[in-house]
Amino acid sequence: MKMSPEQELAWLWLRARRKHAPHNADIWHLCHHVERLLPQIWQQVDEGTYRLSPMLQVITTRLGQETDSLVMWSAADALVLKWVSIMVALHLPVHPGCLHMQGGAHRSVRAVADA
Repeated sequence: MKMSPEQELAWLWLRARRKHAPHNADIWHLCHHVERLLPQIWQQVDEGTYRLSPMLQVITTRLGQETDSLVMWSAADALVLKWVSIMVALHLPVHPGCLHMQGGAHRSVRAVADA
């Protein structure tokens, strides 16, 4: 199954975001079985049968005495959600005041600092 440009973009994004993941992270299973798993994922999305997994991946960070817990989407869920966000962005208008879409976060920070 050939991926659409949007699916390819979502896949490249996911691999870049998780390139430093621990050796037992689910991204590596997905990468290793990409030829079998990606067509299954995209077929389920096309058929409307894809379901998001429970968010069971908890990452605990410690900074001094403070600890914080983050919950992470599975690799497959993150891939599908990124693809959905790419597809939605193609069809929704961008408000003129939406600075992060008009030059990145630096422009937004500069506008806030100027205010």
